[in-house]
Order: sequence, then structure tokens, then C-alpha cells
Amino acid sequence: MIARASRRLVLAMLCLAFVTLGAAQLVGAQTVTETSTPDAPVSDGFIDLVTLDGPLDPVTLTFLEQRVIEAARDEAKLLLLQLDTPGAIAGDASKLVSLIATSRVPVVVWIGPGAGRAESSGAAVFVASHVRVVSPIARIGNSEPRDLKRPVDPDGGEELASLASMRAPGNVALARFAFESAQGTILLGDDAAAMGIADFAAPTIGDAVVGLDGRVAVLSPDARRDGDTWVSGPLVSREIRTARVVEGPDGQPRREPSVQVRFFRPSFADRVLHAVTSPSVAYFLLLVGLTLIAFELYTVGVGMVGLAGAACVALAASGLTVIGPEWIAIALFALAFVMFASDIQEGVRGPASTIAFVSLGLGLIVIRVLPPAPLRVPIWLVLLYLVLIGGSWRPGMALMVRSRFWAPAIDRTFLVGEEAEVRDPLKPRGSAKIGKGLYSARAAGGKLMRGDLGSVVSVSGSDLVIAAKADDDE
Repeated sequence: MIARASRRLVLAMLCLAFVTLGAAQLVGAQTVTETSTPDAPVSDGFIDLVTLDGPLDPVTLTFLEQRVIEAARDEAKLLLLQLDTPGAIAGDASKLVSLIATSRVPVVVWIGPGAGRAESSGAAVFVASHVRVVSPIARIGNSEPRDLKRPVDPDGGEELASLASMRAPGNVALARFAFESAQGTILLGDDAAAMGIADFAAPTIGDAVVGLDGRVAVLSPDARRDGDTWVSGPLVSREIRTARVVEGPDGQPRREPSVQVRFFRPSFADRVLHAVTSPSVAYFLLLVGLTLIAFELYTVGVGMVGLAGAACVALAASGLTVIGPEWIAIALFALAFVMFASDIQEGVRGPASTIAFVSLGLGLIVIRVLPPAPLRVPIWLVLLYLVLIGGSWRPGMALMVRSRFWAPAIDRTFLVGEEAEVRDPLKPRGSAKIGKGLYSARAAGGKLMRGDLGSVVSVSGSDLVIAAKADDDE
């Protein structure tokens, strides 16, 4: 029964780890194309829609670059990027920006949904697009640093302003915003639309598609970058047709999409690699992985729990390699689990457990305070990690100790009458030391504290029953 409870606790933690990972992985799915077709006959071809939520890491940057190239190859009417990103991390977005700037297919960026954002390299992608659409409460700007792990480039604003001037000649507001965003300027979507920085605001992706109808995209397929300056070359104007007027249920005319929409998402493997670049996911997987490995070391099993823990640690290492690990935090986490393991080996909750909880807490503070702001773990998650990981060790340790030492108690009736020293308090269950062996035990009545002496009066299932020495003498 004890071993079963231990396995249930481990299974619950494992499920929690993968549920968290799965929730974060909803940033994408298969590279398969899904096609949405309006009820009425489609007359205006198809558009490609790509959704991205999260940092622009090397995996997602490669995927977006391929979609820009393949949209032109497939002769899509336009490529629509639904973007919500704090910027690039461990990746160079300059190639993506150049591909968008020189694309032969209009590239539209919609920042959303809701309070979505386009900061760091996301702001550069926004400026480079041919048509810029925003959610009314989206956040755009703060374009430096382009890589969240690198320092600010003081000349970044000039290059982005030049790109804005090439993209929208005469749009002084866009060029000014591109320059000032490198100094940290951030605008809300409605304000950006009112100032002409965004072409229009749309609360949903459907509104964005319909709102694109009739707009003109100015393409610069021969554009090139010369230092911090963009040279446009010949300009090509292309009208966008995405909607038609139909009669609504109330008899009033309304507009609806007139194009097919092909949805593109990263492959499952890329989706997993992208998900673990979230600091919240990476550090949680690391803590869960270490916990599962410790459970495997101190319980009898076939290795599945340990393998699951190793998989969690490997995924965490993949993500931390991209975002940059906080080595101080990792050292504190390692110390915490060594201290936990020390007390498990001894079968008691002693000073090592206190050191472990302090080290775990300090490590969580480090990942909240030291990284750059976009790479910090939210405070509510730090508290949740402390409760889940730290809290699981207190009952989990007792289960592991009992599972570890249950076998020596079977058919050990010859120990009856032997003197025992309480190691883990018997309230009423804990552990006791007899000679050089440590055994799962329970108090014959009341409680026995650590260091109390008693004697074995009987064997009950997997436990030795210990009576206080004084009571035995009487």
C-alpha cells in the first residue's frame, strides 16, 4: 500500500509536468496545412496564416523564414502573421526581416490577440511588413535589444527608421516611431492606428482579414540593405482582395472573407523545442525531473520514473541552452536535492531538509530577479513551484523512506525485544534504528520523538511497533 501511494505521488507530479508542458506547447502544432473555406464560392484565391506566440527562437525563426519563401512559391495572395512575441532569443531575426522587406508576396502582420505584443525583434518584423494591423490593446515598440540576451545597439534605431521610410514613403510617423522605439517607446494598438503607424486596428483575426480588402501593398522585391540604410529599388503596388459584400440575415449588406485561409503551424518536434524555451517551462521541467530521479533512486521500481525524470531534465537543458541558464540558481537547486537525498538516506527530516528548503527558495528567487525582464519567471509561478516541489518532499520523503525500508521488517519477529532509537519521529509512523539498520516503525501508543529510546514489542505489516523504553521498564 505504501509503495502504491508513492507511485501515485510520482505519477501525479509527472502528469503535472506534462500538462504544464502541453499547455505551453499550444503555440503551434503540425506543419500540416488546414484550409478554411467560406460557405459561398471563393473567388480571390488563398492566403497563408501563421500564428506565433512566444519568443523568436532559432526554431521559430527558421519556420517563419520558410513560410515567407514558400508563400511566394505557392503564389499565395498574401502571408498573414499573427504575432505575440517579446522578441528574439538566441537567434538573429535580421534574415527574417530582410525576407519580409524583399518579399514578392504582401506580408501582413497582425499583433494580437488581445494584449499581444511586438517588442524587440518583433517590432522590426512589424515595421518591415507591407500592411500593419494591431489589436486595439496590443503593445508595439521597444525594439532594442534585437536579441533579448544581448546589449542594446545604439544604432539600431537608424536602421529601423530607414526600413520604415522604404516601406512607407512619406509616412513620417512610422519612421519616427521606428527610431524612437529603439529608445524604449511603446504604443498601444489604438494609438498606433490613430497615428498612422499601424494601417488599422482589428480586435480579431477575422476582422483583420476582412479589413485588408481594398488596401494596397507596396512591394520592394529588389530592395537591399547598405549598412544601416535600406535602398528600395523599383516599387510594385498590389491591391489586396480578401472580402466581398453579401446580404446578412437581417437583410443588411455585410462583408465576409472571400479567400481560403491556409493555417500553418510548426511540426510537433519544433513545437516542443519552442515550448521549452519559455523560462517558466524550462525551470519547472528541471525541478520536476530532479524530483522524479530522486524518487527513482530511493524506491523500488523498473526505471520508468527515472527515465521520465531524465526526459524532463533533457528538455529543460534544451530550453535553458537557448535562453541562457542562471548557473547560481541551478547550483542552488542541485544543493537542495542533494540535501533532500541526504535525509532520505538517513531516513529522517533533519537539518539537511532545512538547508534544502532554503536552497530551493533562494534558487527560485534568483530565476525571478537576475534574468532580463522578459526572461524572468512570474512571481506567482515561483510561489507555485515552491509549494509543489517543496511541499511534495515532506509527505513524499516519508513515503520513500517507508518504501525503502519496508522489506527488512518482513518476518523479523526476532527483533521483538530489541532496543530501538527513534530517527524520524513516530507520530505515530516514522523510522527507528536498530543496530546498524534503519526500519519503518510506528509508536505503540502516543508519539515518540527523535532520539527517544524504545523497544520493539511486535511487527505490524511493514512496520516495527516501538514502545517507549520507560514504559517497557515499568
